Amino acid sequence: MCWPYRPQTKGKIERTIRFVKENFFLGRPFTGLGDLNRQAQRWCNTVNAERVHATTGRISLDLLEEEHLHALDARPLFPVTVSETRKVSRECFVSFGGNRCSVPWRYAGREALLRLRDRQLLIEVDNQEVCRHELRGGSGAVVRIKEHFVGLYSAARQRNLSEYLRTHAAAPIPEVEERPLAVYDEFLTSGGAR
Repeated sequence: MCWPYRPQTKGKIERTIRFVKENFFLGRPFTGLGDLNRQAQRWCNTVNAERVHATTGRISLDLLEEEHLHALDARPLFPVTVSETRKVSRECFVSFGGNRCSVPWRYAGREALLRLRDRQLLIEVDNQEVCRHELRGGSGAVVRIKEHFVGLYSAARQRNLSEYLRTHAAAPIPEVEERPLAVYDEFLTSGGAR
């Protein structure tokens, strides 16, 4: 493996493509892919296992064995995650990749960290995972989990009632004059109302 952005650590590896084009492919007849693969294997064995390299003075296959290389699939995968911050809307959704995904209603209006890991969208608030969604292709989809909205109606109703009582209970109740109904009858007969 070479250091990234350090071409001088690559040695002569970049010249290999030209070497294969000029020394193997140039003018070589073949009848099909199987035939071409057999010829290529024979050619690789001749070039790498039998010939002494002009620069190193050694057989290339011997040098390869000294490197003790491991197959890339034997190494643990590097976990690739995408992290973005979003604000949870008043409707209890976050937007990601053109789709809207629901979040439990208690987190509406708060900042959330979205992490994309293994085709799943993990949503965290205050460093705690609050939900996850399977990632969907395309855009314009609304992913709604019913449980995210359980209790929202009763909580909103209770909040509205508390607000109403707080603002209206403090206002004094006006006093109303009490009078007998005969006063209204007299008003009507005396011509007060037209």
